[in-house]
Amino acid sequence: MKLPGFVRRFFCDRKAQVAIQLAVVAAPFLALNGAAVDFAHGLMRKTELQNAVDAAALAAARIGPQERARAEQEASALLHASLDGRLELSGPPSFAWTGDAVTVEAEGHLDSLFGDLVGDGSLAVAADATATASSARPTEIAFAIDVTNSMASGNNDVAALNAIRDTLERLDNGQTGGLRASVVPFTDRVNIGTHRSAWLSVAAPSGWNGCVEPREVSHAGWLHWLRDTRPSSSATRFLPTAPGRVISTLNAPGLPACSNSQILGPFDSPSALRSALNGGLNRTGTGRMDDGMAWAWRLLSTEWTGLWGATNYPRPASEVRKIAVLITDGHTTAYQFEVLNGLPADTSYGWNNGAPNGFANLVRVCDQMKDDEIEIFAIFLRGNARIASFM
Repeated sequence: MKLPGFVRRFFCDRKAQVAIQLAVVAAPFLALNGAAVDFAHGLMRKTELQNAVDAAALAAARIGPQERARAEQEASALLHASLDGRLELSGPPSFAWTGDAVTVEAEGHLDSLFGDLVGDGSLAVAADATATASSARPTEIAFAIDVTNSMASGNNDVAALNAIRDTLERLDNGQTGGLRASVVPFTDRVNIGTHRSAWLSVAAPSGWNGCVEPREVSHAGWLHWLRDTRPSSSATRFLPTAPGRVISTLNAPGLPACSNSQILGPFDSPSALRSALNGGLNRTGTGRMDDGMAWAWRLLSTEWTGLWGATNYPRPASEVRKIAVLITDGHTTAYQFEVLNGLPADTSYGWNNGAPNGFANLVRVCDQMKDDEIEIFAIFLRGNARIASFM
């Protein structure tokens, strides 16, 4: 049988063949791509559900089986708040208690982005987590807060204190006990308090207000290493800051290097620390953030256990969660004249904007703290943009 001419032309036309082939294979390829997108979408939501279930299990374990109803109610509320509507649960989470351990399970579903192509319009995700009272660890937290003159700009000093109060309030609501909280006000130096004169390597000078010099040591060619070493000998103790001392290179009388506000804590309740902050903090100087964080480290390091006047403090990281929070606007003049190693990076960023070596030393301190399993948080208030990349 001879086919009509237009039919022969259709089957001989290569473009038509390509069009037919694409039409045949496009649907499977699109379905495969859609399945991949759905898989990635589901994986992301499963991760969010797992994080929410983890948090719920810890919250329930903190309260414990003695108050099971309250524990489950607050844990459920936290789970839903953590998801924030991004995933619809198939039902309420389930709780199973064994002694002081609780297992939380939750399941949810989300609409498939390509459900019609793959034959199923929804995806199911599930997660579970188990926590015990011992895994809901108490917290040791130290705030290193910038109290230099520039913090008065834009009410940054008020914002800094509010950040501490808000954090303490959240911790107070989330724990029933075991919290230890401290504040390290820092300027160019840190004030440890006159009652800690035993930590000095020389006799305290007349009129000493409690301020000490950064205890810098040489390490791997760097001259300004700051460590958490316990003050147990003349080599590891601290030099007192001379009363009224200024950074001499500044040639700026009236620019004190150290605040009269001393280290606060450790307190065993958020309310006690909040009360200690009610009087505000003395603002002065220009700012050594690395030294402020070094003292936060010493407040959390087991090298210093027994030195802070609190029983069984600091405790090992295996027993407690350790957090250090840096709050600063990033402005400083101290780094233009200190933390210099004769390197090209010693050039400053300009007046009150610090220098790269100074900010790099802050990073060195934080890296060592993280090696000690201390979590680092930074609250960067509006100020010196030069510090942003280091933060």
